[in-house]
Amino acid sequence: MQQRTPVAVAMNMPDPVHENKMDVDTPVKPSSTTFSRRKGMTATELLNLTDQQIGNFPTNIGILLTYPKLEATKEELVSASRKRPWAFQAYKAVSPEGSPQYVCQRTGETTGKKGKGIPTDVSIGYYIRRKFGRFGVNVDLILPHEITKERLAKNDLNFFLIYDLLEAFHTDKTPGKKYYQAVKETLENADNIYPPMSYQKLINSKIKYYRWLKKNKINIVPTRTMTASAFKKMGSTKATEHILAVIKKQGWYKFVAKPVYGQESIDLQFFTVNAKTRFRKYLEKSMDKYLGIIFQKYIPGFGDTKKSPEVRMYHVGDDYKYSIISTSRKVHTPFEEGGSLKKLPMDGLRKQAEHIMKQLPTLEVQGQVLPRLLTRLDLGCYVDDKFKPFVNEIEFVPSLYIEDHKHVIEDQLGEQMVRITRTLLNRGRNDMEHLMTTFDRLY
Repeated sequence: MQQRTPVAVAMNMPDPVHENKMDVDTPVKPSSTTFSRRKGMTATELLNLTDQQIGNFPTNIGILLTYPKLEATKEELVSASRKRPWAFQAYKAVSPEGSPQYVCQRTGETTGKKGKGIPTDVSIGYYIRRKFGRFGVNVDLILPHEITKERLAKNDLNFFLIYDLLEAFHTDKTPGKKYYQAVKETLENADNIYPPMSYQKLINSKIKYYRWLKKNKINIVPTRTMTASAFKKMGSTKATEHILAVIKKQGWYKFVAKPVYGQESIDLQFFTVNAKTRFRKYLEKSMDKYLGIIFQKYIPGFGDTKKSPEVRMYHVGDDYKYSIISTSRKVHTPFEEGGSLKKLPMDGLRKQAEHIMKQLPTLEVQGQVLPRLLTRLDLGCYVDDKFKPFVNEIEFVPSLYIEDHKHVIEDQLGEQMVRITRTLLNRGRNDMEHLMTTFDRLY
């Protein structure tokens, strides 16, 4: 399976390119703390508001960014163009030292694309500023080393889009993961982050969400799990023998091991039931690093071939947008969506995805149920050559494979962020909904 290059950058000290504590292009938050809202106003009335009137109902959105150079390494950059006119402004942003704030050089390692670009999360922020800035919507772009209780508290809602605790965990090389622990404590004590921490903990733990899938009768590959605490309590030798005995009893000759908090296929390995020594050494190392391991039956060619594809299905809100299929040689898109990969059972997959989306836990912040932002369902198609769709992964901060297809998704994600924030501030009602469909007039 073609994977993005794993990124392991030491986080002992801030990125020198991003020493500034506030994004230089962030609009100033209005001084008024009034939360009277513009209910029932038309688009024309909104356009005619004075700056003073807008200042009476600010909307402050925080976006937790990952470092731009990490997105360049993962080949997740977009370029300013006629399709993305809002991105031109991001090219002008500079750090206090005078260097580009967000612009990075593409690697072209797998996509072959050249030139410079900006990360998707930055592009989304600039889209919101350009379309909604005149209506009192401010965007605070927050780099990892800028995450503090005080910074988060300035915003109505702070969004995870690419960066999250999983990213912090994998990029932190400090002793005892001190940076990760500090970020974790800050985020766990904030009541204005999205998705809420309860949902993040569910999705970030493969053990928890595989159990949730089984409880809700959603198909998964035959799976067994073991936590790090259980492994250490049993001891290395006994635990290894126990796992292999269970796997043999299930009739698996070959299986895959996935760590809880795993990312970008880091520490994912395949084993046969006879590889006892190698398997034990893997467990000893991984159980010291992760909270547990998932063991799943091996499906020949899964996620690596066209005959046994893993279809990554992207949803904004509850609505399906597009799919990506990555094989060992190439990243494909379905023929039905303008791509080259034919004979995918997309109707059946979309039906299954719709069923899963309806069953996902609700997202609640400050007692208010909010719309979804971004969900990627990674579905397998075939088991024993029969169409039996199953969930392999669920992601809320997924790689977008943005350099591998022609879809523009930042505008939809930006509007969804505004929709979610306004729904929170108006206790369940988005009073800017009519702006979501008047792009040409307002933009």
